[in-house]
Amino acid sequence: MSITAVITIVDEQQQQQQQQQEDMATTFQSTPDGFHVQVPYGWVVEDNNSTDPLQQQFTRQYGVEYLAVMCPQHEALLTMSGLYSCTFESPGAEGVEFTRFVDLNTRPELAVLAREKQIYYYV
Repeated sequence: MSITAVITIVDEQQQQQQQQQEDMATTFQSTPDGFHVQVPYGWVVEDNNSTDPLQQQFTRQYGVEYLAVMCPQHEALLTMSGLYSCTFESPGAEGVEFTRFVDLNTRPELAVLAREKQIYYYV
């Protein structure tokens, strides 16, 4: 067996493993917030409680609604309720935050784009 053949076999095995992990991905859906996202294998989603009064005050004050955060499971903390809490405390921590800007049509920096129909927003 040549070196080329060994590399090809390893590469094929890696591709198969990657495909298996992609097939194992799940979908997280937040019906109250109106969004869904594909969650890669080994990652978890921390859903934000948008009915929390402090969260609602933040949204009114800054015009941004914090919906959820996704992170690798090994970086998340398991809570008492059995859900995960994503923390970004360690250097190099990975994650994705999902936010929604409310009332885009009232933002002057986006007004031109909205008039030219280059951006769309949903209410």
